[in-house]
This record gives sequence, structure tokens and C-alpha cells, in this order.
Amino acid sequence: MDVTLKALEAEIAGADEKKELSKLVLAELGEIKNLDAYNENDGGNAAMFVDRYNEIIRYIHALESWFIWDGNRWLPDAVENVHQLALELSKTLAADLLKAPGRPDGQTIRRAIAMGSKSKISATLWLARSDPRIVIKREQIDVDNFLLGARNGVIDLRTGQRRDGRKGDFITKSCGCNHDATATGATLARFSERDFQ
Repeated sequence: MDVTLKALEAEIAGADEKKELSKLVLAELGEIKNLDAYNENDGGNAAMFVDRYNEIIRYIHALESWFIWDGNRWLPDAVENVHQLALELSKTLAADLLKAPGRPDGQTIRRAIAMGSKSKISATLWLARSDPRIVIKREQIDVDNFLLGARNGVIDLRTGQRRDGRKGDFITKSCGCNHDATATGATLARFSERDFQ
């Protein structure tokens, strides 16, 4: 057990440098209860996962796809970041147990470590995708045709104004550039004058 604890402590020490998600998004993570508050099975692990990440993840069954909030819009999880979130949960739990005063309970630390296994992560995500706190329907995304996602927020096409993205807008698409309120549209102005008069 001591060899496992030392290896885990070394991995956790380097984990802070490897975090990929933005600090803005990570600040929105939910609190998880004590590990003992969850059933010691895949359903308990799924409940813990959703408790932790329900503010930043969604699942759409019709698309068979996870979406992750990036601070402005919901991004399709094309690179399986939800798997990394599940793995991160295992590491966080293990780190918290190791940081607690006294020697951690062997069974509890084994459970936290086991949650990072491929089979446990797969089971956790499979069960979590049916939790009503994170499931949305395809018809709920990109509903407002006058809201356009941009790298630095959302553009309301009715007003031309940029604002911060809101989770409830369920915007998944983006024009791929920043909104610049000072930019001029000389080409668009010429086109408008010529073709819409």
C-alpha cells in the first residue's frame, strides 16, 4: 500500500500543471459530499460525477454526444474530455484523502483509486448520461437564430451587441472569431448599397 500511496502522491503533485480546462470553468465545479455518502457502486460513482460536474457538462441522447461548457458556449466533446473529468475526480478524491490528517482508510483510498480505471469510468459515464440534471434534448440547442456564438461571447444579431455567453442559451455553434465592436464593414456596406437598393 505504501508504494501505491507514494506513486499516487507523485502523480497528484504533477497534476496541477496538466489541467486543461479553463480556470473560469473549473471555478464552477460543484461540491461533492463525503465519499462515504455515495453508494459504493457504479451508480454512486455516477451520482458523485454529476454532483461535481453538472454545471459544466450536458448529454444529448439524439446526438449520442457530451457537451462541455467553455465559459461562452457548449462545445461538443470531440476529444473525450468527460473521460478526463472522471479521471480527475478519482485523483481529486484520492488527493483529498491523502491530505486529510492521519492515515487514510485503506478501503476508501482503494475505492478512490479504482474510480480511475477504464471500466469504472465507462460505467460512471454510461449511468451519468441519464441523470436529468445534465440531459438535454436536441431541440433545446441553438434555438435562437439571432444569437451567434463568438470566441469572446455571444453576438445578438438583432442589436449587433456582444454579451457574455449564458448556459441557458444552449449555444453550440460559433463563427470562430472574436466580436470587434470597432471593426468596420466596408465590403458589406458596398454590397448592401449595391444590392439592396
